[in-house]
Amino acid sequence: MVSPSAAIVRALPTEGFHTFAPTKGGPMSSTSKKPYLTSSDLDMLQSVLDNAGYEARIAPDDGGGCNVAAMLLIKLFQEGVTSPAMLSQALEHYFGKLKTPPKPVTPVYDRYAIQGLPSDRRKTNLKPDARS
Repeated sequence: MVSPSAAIVRALPTEGFHTFAPTKGGPMSSTSKKPYLTSSDLDMLQSVLDNAGYEARIAPDDGGGCNVAAMLLIKLFQEGVTSPAMLSQALEHYFGKLKTPPKPVTPVYDRYAIQGLPSDRRKTNLKPDARS
């Protein structure tokens, strides 16, 4: 029989599994070795999000809302993945491909052919003696 710890290790994915929840007791900001993001870096990350179809903006001091896709890109960028193509592939891998919005349906027939003329246009098209 297999020991329970070995079965758990085989069942749970350990490689490529990242948590995005903040951890307590982490390093202080002065001891962090993560590079700072410049405005051009944030613009590039935002363009990757835009090209992937995400409409959320990367806000510098937005602590209330958590954009997981943006956090993933920032984390990968800080780990050394700086290619926009690789970052967009990572978005597709973690979250799947976003569906494109459906094209608006254009009617086959003209609106007036189905509904008739509006009442104000109908009165102008009548003969002069038939107007009331």
